[in-house]
Amino acid sequence: MLIGNIVNVGNTDDDLIRLLHTQLGAIVFFTLVISGPIFESMLFQGSLQGGIFKKLNLWLAILLTSLLFAFAHGNMLSWATLQIFFTVLSYSLVYLITKDIKMAIFCHGLLNLIIWIFRFF
Repeated sequence: MLIGNIVNVGNTDDDLIRLLHTQLGAIVFFTLVISGPIFESMLFQGSLQGGIFKKLNLWLAILLTSLLFAFAHGNMLSWATLQIFFTVLSYSLVYLITKDIKMAIFCHGLLNLIIWIFRFF
């Protein structure tokens, strides 16, 4: 989204596809598959679920983390936001079960890579 705003491109799939076929394609790929999952997992699962919300009921912490992540990616209630919610719910459960943020990062990055392969090629 930040790269798109800098070069005046939107944040839809079509906009990302166009951006991937420019000189910024490698940066977009790196952001989607590597740096995005690292920073988002550290923020949402690490800082929120494992930090700020740690004193809450475990399931409430997971639900709040997932809701905040979903609405950070889709600013309105929609089918896409619901899909994101359930996806991040799985990252939160991976973090809960493994107690290892690297596994949540890996799952997030892997899913983004799979989506990138199927959507953008």
